[in-house]
Amino acid sequence: MNVHEDSRVRIAASPGEGAVIEIDGHDVASAVEAYRITQTVDEGPEVTLYIQQGWR
Repeated sequence: MNVHEDSRVRIAASPGEGAVIEIDGHDVASAVEAYRITQTVDEGPEVTLYIQQGWR
């Protein structure tokens, strides 16, 4: 999947349950091992998705 700066990312998570992770409306949760969301005062949010080893 080609992800670019203008992609829409949706993450809905709660303790003890699997997360819903979508990129531009496509469910990618089964491929994601972990994620990190960061934001600084001067910049918009940045989402890093860590893909499971061996995922295609």
